[in-house]
Formats: sequence, structure tokens, C-alpha cells
Amino acid sequence: SGCSAQAAAKAGLMDKAAKDVCGAGLKRVCELADIPPVLHMGSCVDISRMMILASELAKDSGLEISQLPVVGCAPEWMSEKAVSIGNYVIATGIDTFLGVDPYVSGSSEMAALLTEGTRKWTGAAFTVETDIEKLVDLMIERIEGEKSDIKSSAFFHIPLTEQRDAWYEYMDNGFNDTENVKYVYGKAGESGKIVYSGMGEDNLFEAMQELGSTKAVFCGHDHYNNFSIEYKGIRFTYGMSIDYLAYSGISKVGTQRGCTVITFSPDGSFDCHAENYYQDKYLSPYEKESVTMQELTEKSTYKQD
Repeated sequence: SGCSAQAAAKAGLMDKAAKDVCGAGLKRVCELADIPPVLHMGSCVDISRMMILASELAKDSGLEISQLPVVGCAPEWMSEKAVSIGNYVIATGIDTFLGVDPYVSGSSEMAALLTEGTRKWTGAAFTVETDIEKLVDLMIERIEGEKSDIKSSAFFHIPLTEQRDAWYEYMDNGFNDTENVKYVYGKAGESGKIVYSGMGEDNLFEAMQELGSTKAVFCGHDHYNNFSIEYKGIRFTYGMSIDYLAYSGISKVGTQRGCTVITFSPDGSFDCHAENYYQDKYLSPYEKESVTMQELTEKSTYKQD
């Protein structure tokens, strides 16, 4: 906002092409949302728009605003109102970084209140550092420190290539865990490639690892697969199938049909398990069809190169 927005625009950071100078995580966000890395939010006194956005992000994530990996910054403020605007950001719960000393140093009590005391009330305070390189390092340190608090899960129809890599590594090791792979539950009922992931390569999995917040990936597509497996710290899980038509003859078999129950905890952790549809506890207003409960075992899983 304000003067900083003008400087960012002059530097080309409000152009979508500027995503190419970003790290993997921000670059991916820019690509998915079709936005530049810097958005103009108005004049300096329009900071409330940013606070509304931060509030919605916190609400959607189930976090306090002070837990978000977000900071405020006025690196070269030139008007006293910048500090008063910064007070609003701090009161909202967002740490604010100044590159020029505010005009409060005449009172040690006031300086201590703004740089330390407010944290016990709002979870945020001012940080003053006139060395711009050090200021940037402090902001990154603050953001990185909170990043792990935001837990997320990803849902796709088609599996990532890493889900296929995980199952192949598990198979090639005699259906035993490896340093990278930890088996959780379920079996693979598909033949041929077994895991029919996308054909292209991307950096999505690497971005998840770099950010460290995504711990679960759920997918479908391969209707006879129902396994859950952890690969390099991220758990891949197939949802159960509801298919009656897409696969020839699938309406006559039932081991794969049902749902995956996912339980999320307030701390961001989760657990999940597969539930078969053909159980007495799952009632239907219609008579359930007669199906064969095919047996899926490790021996029934094979790979064609």
C-alpha cells in the first residue's frame, strides 16, 4: 500500500511475469491464482483492507492472526502516521518492522511498550532495524517461524507422480517400509502401472516439502486402489470408490466401494481410514445390490513396465 506500492510497481513486481523471481511456493500461488507477487491494496491509510484479508485467512485456517506467517513493514516511512498505522497492524496481531527509528525514543517506557509490551496483549510488536539487510532477515525469520503452524491437506482427482514412486519403492522392497516409505493401510487393486498418475513432471511435491505445511494428499482416479502410504513425510491416500459405470464389471464387485473418513484435530494433525459401503451400519433407502467382495492382497498386485 501507499509509497511502497508505488515502488513495487516501478520495480515490476505487480506484473505477472515477476513470478519468475519468486521462490517455489509463492511462484506456484501466483500461477494458480493468476496474480502477480505484489498486489496493490490502496493508499497507506487503506491498511484495513489488509487486516480484513488477514482476518479471513486466520478464520479459514483456524488460527489466531498472530499465528499467520505474515508481517507488516514500513522500511522507509516518512510520515508519523506510518507509525500510527503500524500500531493498528500490531493491535490486530501482526508483527511490524520499521527501517527508520520512530519518534518515541524519548520515552524508554513507550519504546519498551511498542517493541515488547504489546506482545503479551496482541501477540505482536514493533521491530526496529535501520540496516535494511538485517531487517529483511528478521522478517524472513519471523515468517519462517510461523509457517509450520498452518497445516493443510491437498485433494486431487489424479495422483501425483510421487504417489506412484512411493508404491513402486514399497513393492520393490518386498512390500516393506523403506527410509522414504511408510505403509499405513490398504491395497492396490489396479494392474499394469498400478498408480495412474499424471504424465507431466512438476514441482508441486517439492513445494509442499519446502513449505512443510502440507502433510496429507488425497486422490481418486484409480478405482481399485485404496491404500494409504507415507512418502518423504507426506501421506498419500486413495479415497474409496463410488463407481458403478466407469470400469467394466465394477458394479458387480464391492471391496473398493465406500468412503474415506478423515478426522482433523485442532492442532492440525489428522487421521483417516477406509470404510466399506456394504456394512450394516450404512443404511440405504434402497436394497443394496449383491456384489462379490474380491480379495486384494499383495500377491494380486503386479507391475507391468
